[in-house]
Amino acid sequence: MTRKTSFKITLLFLAGIFLLNPFLSAEQLDTEAIVEALRHSFTWFDNVSFEVSVTYVTPWNPDETVKVDSIYYQDGNRRARLIDKASGFDRITGEPLSRESDITDYRDRIYSPETKGFMLEILGEDPCELNVHEDGPQELEHLMQTLAHAYFYNGKFLEGALKLENIISVREGDLDGEPSVILETTHFDRSLTFWLSPQDGYAMQKWQRVREVEIDVETAGETAPPEKKVQRKVEEFTFSDRQNIQGHIVPMTIESIYCNEVDGRREITFEKKSVFSNVQISPDFDSFQAFKLPDVSHIHRSALFKPNGMIIPGYRWKDGDLELLFEEDEIYDAWEDSDQQKEYDPEEVTTVLSLSTGAPEAAVNEGWNQARIVMLLTLALFLLVAALGIHYFLKRKSL
Repeated sequence: MTRKTSFKITLLFLAGIFLLNPFLSAEQLDTEAIVEALRHSFTWFDNVSFEVSVTYVTPWNPDETVKVDSIYYQDGNRRARLIDKASGFDRITGEPLSRESDITDYRDRIYSPETKGFMLEILGEDPCELNVHEDGPQELEHLMQTLAHAYFYNGKFLEGALKLENIISVREGDLDGEPSVILETTHFDRSLTFWLSPQDGYAMQKWQRVREVEIDVETAGETAPPEKKVQRKVEEFTFSDRQNIQGHIVPMTIESIYCNEVDGRREITFEKKSVFSNVQISPDFDSFQAFKLPDVSHIHRSALFKPNGMIIPGYRWKDGDLELLFEEDEIYDAWEDSDQQKEYDPEEVTTVLSLSTGAPEAAVNEGWNQARIVMLLTLALFLLVAALGIHYFLKRKSL
């Protein structure tokens, strides 16, 4: 073998290794370990306090940038509190917008053992309205989904979509110049792609969800039929400025984009940016009274929110008890108009409800029981009259 031939063989061998390297690397990646590490990267949210500033623009008001400044406390599944304050700015100039004040611009939501299964929602910076949500655990879940929306998919943490059997491929790559492991999977009719940082324990860099639908696109000419095209509905979440806080990789900035793509053209329908600060993992909540209930006994506008969507006015929260302010007949009147709010005299509170959440329904059940009794008596009277009539008819016939 000549030196020239040997050199060519060596070049071909090296080229083959170079071309096969992505596949060899992919085989070396432990998919199960990567998914488990990704799931672990979510746990910083389990026990945490932080501040977050969220900005977004809504499709129905594209000229206004909404900003929501929030403080959040999460103590496992035992206690949670979110205090947020919203304001509006001109999207172009950034100048604050003067708008009609809305009490929902300031909300304080609390769930803790002291709320005894309820979630309290206090509206107004000077508290003036109270909503008592009967299903506190469900509201807590909704609260987490709202705040940590970038970690949720179809109402559950992303790990629900990360089933090993649905993973199509795992490969090494990069994202904006950073090393990345790219994981592709499917979930129903959607494709999901995750970009994970191998340098940060496979913490999230970005994830994208895509669903393709067929749409009709108008073509030139009045008589030409619409053209069938594929529209890609895309959601993207980007996690940046990652910091190591007490052993947890925390993204200090999360950006989300919702858009439609047709023929490579992208139309953004919604954008949102969340910037975190003052993040503390497993803080001593009691040292700064994070879950101390504010005094809401003076609030005159209050209502009980049932899990089925029914809103029942006529309650107040006082000293850890949910109090019914009116007699039962007044409750029925209030149900007829859920917007009706009555002023009350604190000295004329008529009933204190048991914190068993079945108590508010007792009045309803009693009303229905009374109606059933009337109906049964009416039916019994009708049957008695009918029986007497038949008896009289048979007696006359026998004569």
